[in-house]
Amino acid sequence: MFSNTLNSIIAFGIFALFVCLGFFAGKEYAQIGKKPQSVYHTHFHISDSGKKDPFASGRKMMISDEDKYCLAQNIYFEAGNQSLLGKLAVGLVVMNRVKSKRYPNTVCGVVRQRKQFSWVDDSKSNNPIKDRAWGDSLRLSEDILNGKGDFLEFDVTHYHADYVNPRWSSEMKEVAKIDQHIFYRY
Repeated sequence: MFSNTLNSIIAFGIFALFVCLGFFAGKEYAQIGKKPQSVYHTHFHISDSGKKDPFASGRKMMISDEDKYCLAQNIYFEAGNQSLLGKLAVGLVVMNRVKSKRYPNTVCGVVRQRKQFSWVDDSKSNNPIKDRAWGDSLRLSEDILNGKGDFLEFDVTHYHADYVNPRWSSEMKEVAKIDQHIFYRY
């Protein structure tokens, strides 16, 4: 248990360093050439348990401009006031759901699924304000969809704000608290 926690802390530290240095400084260099229209994920993460990554199902994910926008919207409305690490964690939750057989296999399908993300069904405008948080959300969305976060073992599919206590959280394992969100996995 302690080893898993220590590994998670180290991974988050390394990840934060990459976020700060890599996402913005090397973005143009990393995007030379054409971007693929679809991505086929069949990677596995090495973990202490020796178990196969439960989200590496090999399902084909179609990535469109609409999906980039949906992911950016979710990052913005769920974590727009959070740190880059908090925004990234929210984006990775969406991607983990896309990879899971329990959820739709497109980003927009996951984001727009009923009663999953509070901003979708709140009757407020879903048009972001063109501010720094929106710019960060757009950049992170593109980076996440281009696989820049794949090196991080963050196999969570659920989170909630730290000021609420949803019924489902007692049935899951708490993995991390980042900014104002608590993250879980089965």
